[in-house]
Amino acid sequence: MAVKIRNLVRKKHEKWMRRGPIDRFGSGQDIETWELDNSKGKILRSYSMYVDTGKQVDLFSLKSAKSKDFTASVKNIRCIRQKLFKGRKARSFNCPICDTLIKDIDYRVIIYGAQYRQCSSCGHVFVVNRPSRGAINNFYARNISYHLSYTDKSISRNRIEQIAVPKAKWVIEQFKKQYGKAPRSILDIGAGAGHFVYACRNLGLKAEGVELNDSARVFSRDNLGVDLRSCDITRNWKEFRGYDVVTFWGVIEHVTEPNALLKSARQILGDKNALVVCEVPHWNCMSTVIQTAFPDVVVRHLDPLGHINCFTETSLISAYEYTGFAPVAAWYYGMDHYEMITQLLYKLKDDRVASLLAATMNQFQYIYDRGRLSDTLIFCGRPV
Repeated sequence: MAVKIRNLVRKKHEKWMRRGPIDRFGSGQDIETWELDNSKGKILRSYSMYVDTGKQVDLFSLKSAKSKDFTASVKNIRCIRQKLFKGRKARSFNCPICDTLIKDIDYRVIIYGAQYRQCSSCGHVFVVNRPSRGAINNFYARNISYHLSYTDKSISRNRIEQIAVPKAKWVIEQFKKQYGKAPRSILDIGAGAGHFVYACRNLGLKAEGVELNDSARVFSRDNLGVDLRSCDITRNWKEFRGYDVVTFWGVIEHVTEPNALLKSARQILGDKNALVVCEVPHWNCMSTVIQTAFPDVVVRHLDPLGHINCFTETSLISAYEYTGFAPVAAWYYGMDHYEMITQLLYKLKDDRVASLLAATMNQFQYIYDRGRLSDTLIFCGRPV
């Protein structure tokens, strides 16, 4: 069912080009053409893309704005990650997206002993001395602290209204643009504490979720009335056939084989009118610049246990094409300005920094988002 990768690997003389309005600081919604060109000016593949930028959110209603809390998080995460990656050598494997040989992978940054390198072919960035697949899966299934921010009752309502509902509405909008009607059903893989499933149900959709973490499933059941499934979607995909949309919100960057999850989505959706949606960390962003400058103060984005993969547009296009999807829409937004504020909190140990800059959070972030320099990238694709 999946398209053969040998027909889609980008050669070194080929480049993905973005064609769109020169002035991007407009409405926040553009129609662009993304095309693969060879050295002779021939267009090899082309996609018409609906591109959205920006999302209003009150981040300090979801995250702490106190220097002592951020300092404690840095200390805890640094300790766990350094212990995990200490002395761990790069393993002999290829790019997890396009299978390019590791000798063609360029060094980028070391975070807590983890080496991030970038594929010279598709542009994908990933940790080369990562833990085993079993260790990673066990961490997400059993670790309680990792999901604490998602299972905090005090901010659950804000998380639904500010994060889950806008995402659900965006997915519905993209489906309507492609097929002229709203989807009827959505399957959310890596559903966390169930907020997105809950939001979709409140919007009248049939929605189910799959989540490996025990504490997240308990929270979802007890607080939202949403029962989430626990299973390996790559092995049990046949149980979920028939959905109109499959979503991965902050999921495929955590696994050693991102394409395997996308292939499962392709098998679930078949050849019907359907969409797959992935939210991933975006390498070409301001947060990458900041954290590369301060690699000893990282709690998000380039957290090497959480984000063992960091995507570029070209690597995400490659992942979609390889697994049988054509990209149709993208959404850029992020927490880059929040990253700068928390770095200042850590350095200055003065909570007034957050108070002074919080009011301008969305204005600053808007510039990053419109410039396609946000640390979050969402792709929407349809089966080919």
